[in-house]
Amino acid sequence: MTNHRKLIKNCKNSIQRFVRSKEEFENFSSFEDWYISKSEINEKNANKEIQHLDSIKKYFDFEFRKNDCYISSSGLDQIIFYCIKNSTFENFITDVFNEVQINSLSDKSVVVFPIHNFGFQFFGIKNIFNLSLTSLEYEDFQISTQTNSYEKTRELINSFCNKHLSKEIDTSDLQHFYLSRSLKWLEKNPLLLFSFNFSQLNPFENQAIILEKLAHITNQLYFISVLRSDNSDIGKLFSTKMTNNWETLDLKHFLTINGFNQTILCKPIHYKYDLLFNEMHLNIDLLAKTKKIVKWEKEAIKCLDVIFQGNKNYLLTGEIKFKIYHKISNSLKFFRRSVKAINGEDKIININIAIEALLLDNEGDKVAKIFERLTKSLKYYRNKAKSLEQVDKVIKERNNIVHNAQYNNVGIDFIVIYRMYCKVVNFITDNILEIDNSKSNKMNLFYESK
Repeated sequence: MTNHRKLIKNCKNSIQRFVRSKEEFENFSSFEDWYISKSEINEKNANKEIQHLDSIKKYFDFEFRKNDCYISSSGLDQIIFYCIKNSTFENFITDVFNEVQINSLSDKSVVVFPIHNFGFQFFGIKNIFNLSLTSLEYEDFQISTQTNSYEKTRELINSFCNKHLSKEIDTSDLQHFYLSRSLKWLEKNPLLLFSFNFSQLNPFENQAIILEKLAHITNQLYFISVLRSDNSDIGKLFSTKMTNNWETLDLKHFLTINGFNQTILCKPIHYKYDLLFNEMHLNIDLLAKTKKIVKWEKEAIKCLDVIFQGNKNYLLTGEIKFKIYHKISNSLKFFRRSVKAINGEDKIININIAIEALLLDNEGDKVAKIFERLTKSLKYYRNKAKSLEQVDKVIKERNNIVHNAQYNNVGIDFIVIYRMYCKVVNFITDNILEIDNSKSNKMNLFYESK
């Protein structure tokens, strides 16, 4: 029996159990009220009943997440409780979906996230007198320089919500959190705003998916930065990071704006060992006007969407056919760490891990296989020779750091390596259906066929 069929079977069995005994729930307003009363009589039996609720929720969570919708867990509890009291067994599943739709719990919501160490080259002069705001919009996210004004920030958030939610927000909540939580970053820091289909009734729901979306957006930003922006020391000197920038590192919260009722929630920034906090530091200086890019560079940025969807499917279903997407996602995590790193040692070690995780199975003779597979991945790449030369430097320097605790600073051109990495990610994604995920040596077999 497949996992999906098992989910449906367990869900229907649990629905039938609850609907048959719906009179038990008539005098209660929620599962919490019912559980408190029931557990005072027999806690063991009450816990068994809650397991049946979990079986119902697992099915609906799966169905919504499959369609990129992330429903408030407590909101789903309320809808299931309502349907237990008012629906028949035959109509129960349809009624839950309808109630979610009626209450707009699957609509888009917005995340407002503070970042630091981000700027636009050459546009710092505009920040001297706060003349205008510089922003980059890409698909469902927008990244903007510091406003140095609460009122400008409010207008920025309202404009984004109007565009993505087709609604204005109640700014009294924003003002309340700005004062009560001391959210100085609203005006002092660059802001990342993004939207997707999720809902929340309390500040701790859907934290994991927000982190996943944030990682996906930073992947896109780093690819855009590496592929579409030229390095310019003069540009960085006149970056928005360098002028009228009073950004704070006192970052303890971020904001979410519910699409279904436009309420704002103030959420703690720390989640799973500070992973959300770590994503705030970008170390990016973008050109506001990007250089002309070639076809493969556009495809490399777009392929990140394919990887994100495949990794989501792997985490959701555990099916082995999606395992390669999870492998690439893990590699991208270390790519991000390398790009955002300030010192050379961290850059070297992390990009080395990213390349190994991308190209290798759990196998020996790593260096020879890395160069063999890079050569095949970069077959028609104009800068192949220069890229391989820089990779050789990285591997030797990594060994020197790890084994001798020394860093010789041999003049590694990280932009060349990062561009090469993007090219390899694009190559593997283009040919991803040729990779046999059922084999432990899948990368070896894939490159032997090339």
